[in-house]
Amino acid sequence: MKNDIEVVKGLLGDLKRGAPGTAGALTLVPLFGAAQGPDYLLAGEAIAEGHLKIEEMNGGEVPQLVANNRSDRPVLVIDGEHLEGAKQNRILNVSVLLAAGRQTVLPVSCVEQGRWQYNDRPDFVSSDDHSYSRIRRLQAEAALQTVGGRKARPSQGAVWQEVRSKSQEMAVMSSPTGAMRDAYEHRRGEVEAIRGAFAAPDAEQTGVIAFVSGRPVAMDLFDRPEILAKMWSRLVSGYSLDAIGMPANGGWEKGATFMRLAVEAEMTMHEGLGLGMDVTLQSDRIVGNALTHEGGVVHMALFPRSDRRPGPAGPGRGAAARRGSYFHSN
Repeated sequence: MKNDIEVVKGLLGDLKRGAPGTAGALTLVPLFGAAQGPDYLLAGEAIAEGHLKIEEMNGGEVPQLVANNRSDRPVLVIDGEHLEGAKQNRILNVSVLLAAGRQTVLPVSCVEQGRWQYNDRPDFVSSDDHSYSRIRRLQAEAALQTVGGRKARPSQGAVWQEVRSKSQEMAVMSSPTGAMRDAYEHRRGEVEAIRGAFAAPDAEQTGVIAFVSGRPVAMDLFDRPEILAKMWSRLVSGYSLDAIGMPANGGWEKGATFMRLAVEAEMTMHEGLGLGMDVTLQSDRIVGNALTHEGGVVHMALFPRSDRRPGPAGPGRGAAARRGSYFHSN
């Protein structure tokens, strides 16, 4: 039987790319191929159906939440999942497959600096907008380091600085609590226009590489087409925030290089926070994670490495350093 690293390598080597689509500065390249795992629910649908409750931990701890899966099936929450509610909005640091009938502690980062109180609801819902790629890459790079045998978290100061930087880029004039969601709301018309241009994935599509101005910014891959279809609109909202305001010079020729680097990346494996194994992929040009379980690759997220070396960044780093990657456009 193949181990989890071999499964990930085999899947990456077998992926096929489809015909790209472009809207403004954003180009999406379909991916086809999968290593299917066992059945599970997505967090958004599990919360809506009353099977999953995500709450503050011990009355409120910024970097951790507690998830109670009351379903008889596992529930998948993915990196960058934007959780709104409770005392402040958070994003998930890494993909987790929650065991049925169990509580699991989730590592999160705050994306709403100016609030620490309950407003509309005491628990969390999964936002219709997924985190944009730059903040997800920050999380992936931080996780390459370990502290006390555990993956490091991104510096909360760096996350807040990144949110402020994105708000400035999106020309958000007023954000009472410094919430990431205000950047989406301020450019809602453009976000929805891009969503409309990419209304649905292709038949049998399982993943996507997102390019902004001809440069790859993220790859997301799931273990079956129906999961991508359910996540599609949320993912595109995140990619759209990467693209708004960027030059529409198109191109996706670096896709083959991106995939080759993924296959060649160094891979290490350790137990996931919930079910399955977490396979980390890294090289000097690419970084990401694959969540595997029972022979399947449930979710894989890959990002181009930023010009700076990995690790939690201090709040003094500029937006240009966070935006840069080794995949420069010509």
